[in-house]
Amino acid sequence: MTIRPFHPDDGPAVAALLADHGLCLDGLDYTRWTPVTLVAVQGATLLGLVQATVGLPYAILTELCVRRESQRKSVGARLLQHMETILRLAGCPAWVSYAGEQNEMIRSLAERWGAEETGKGVAFVRRLT
Repeated sequence: MTIRPFHPDDGPAVAALLADHGLCLDGLDYTRWTPVTLVAVQGATLLGLVQATVGLPYAILTELCVRRESQRKSVGARLLQHMETILRLAGCPAWVSYAGEQNEMIRSLAERWGAEETGKGVAFVRRLT
């Protein structure tokens, strides 16, 4: 598996991945992504992606998605690990992510990664320093 920056050629595969997980809003173009977006690939297969909006005092993880058949195989963890390296280099002391209260998969991943739950289970903060 390779973790690398998103390339425009990845757009259709990313859009299909998000649609398969029900994460698309009608009318939005999910083939175009801005930095910082990383993808996990194996051969020609896109396994997942993570995107962050970098800022201070924290970055916001705006997207994290892994193909169902690739889940629980460290793809999400590797994507987060690479993203955190970029965030540390950018001087971000923490990241924040939001998920619906019923999204147990994201809650479980965030807590295993060491993020602290804030609010009513819809926001997670991971301190990088």
